[in-house]
This record gives sequence, C-alpha cells and structure tokens, in this order.
Amino acid sequence: MEVADGIIALAIGYFAFKGFRAVKERVFLYIHFSFTLLGVGFLAHGLTTGVASARPVRFAIPLLNFGYLVYFIAELIAYSLLISAYLQQTKSLASSLSSSALPFLIAYNPVSEVVIFCLTAFITAQCAVNYSVKRKGAPLLVLIGFALITLSHVLFPLAGAVKALFLAAHTLQLIGFVLLLAMVLKVSKG
Repeated sequence: MEVADGIIALAIGYFAFKGFRAVKERVFLYIHFSFTLLGVGFLAHGLTTGVASARPVRFAIPLLNFGYLVYFIAELIAYSLLISAYLQQTKSLASSLSSSALPFLIAYNPVSEVVIFCLTAFITAQCAVNYSVKRKGAPLLVLIGFALITLSHVLFPLAGAVKALFLAAHTLQLIGFVLLLAMVLKVSKG
C-alpha cells in the first residue's frame, strides 16, 4: 500500500505544481514540495520493504531501518512544510519547529509516529479552521483527508498489539491520500 500512497502523493505534488504555475500562489508550491517528499518517502519505505522481504534477516533489518529512516525524515520535513504553509496562510505566529529529534531505527517506531501524529494533528486542526471559514467542498476534502492520515498515525504504533490495525492504518492513510488527490484534481480543473 505504501507504493500506492507514494504514487498518489507524487500525483498530488505534480498537480499542486500545475496549480502553482496557473495561479502563482505560494501555498501550492509548499504543497508540491511536501507531497513530492511524501511520495519519495513512501516509495523508499515500500520498495525497501519489498526488497527486504526477499533477503536474509541479517540484510533485511538494515535495509528496513534505512527505508524507514528515509520515510520518517521525508514525512517530518513534508508535514513541517505544510505547517509552515498553513501558518503563513492564516498569518499565525510561527514558532520554529525543532527537527533535532533523532528517530529510533525500528519500523513504525512509536516515538516517531507520535512526532508525525503531532504534525498531522496540527495540520488537521488548521484544515478544520480553514473549512470553518470557507465551507466549500475542497477544504472539506482536505480536512477529511488529513483527519484520516492523522488517525492512521494513531493506529500504526498500536499495530504491534493488534495486527488488523496495521492494515486499517494503511487503508485510512490510502483513503486520505486519495481524498487529497481528488481535491487537487478538482481545484486544477477549475
């Protein structure tokens, strides 16, 4: 599913760039870079997981750790860019985010998932504020999309205890990205 998420994120990045070129609004450039980074992160993690599954454990674990590190750093930067875009758009006071937290190199590490949860929860809150002001279809798609992505980051750390939550988390994340892609396509068509 991460490869599918990656492809969808890259598509969102592509259409956001087209939107930037059409209307010259800087927020679309932030969305472009954010989702391009997310796409690269998802693809790196999905592809390294696929390759690692065919390798002996002693080679698989470092490969999985590397893929997750790329994924985590890409998410951290991408969601920080989106937060920056929302803060600029709403003219809120931006407090600088510290990216000095070093991730632990384990797939779906609870600590890194909490960091990503906090970032996506903030983005979801900003989307809710945006929707409360604009009350249109596109902001609603963004709100629901990020709410599902945020919820997926609640479920990922719990997946170690209940295996079905792993699939549920990925499904929510995929649906969230599909909704974001639908919004970008809707906006790019005018």
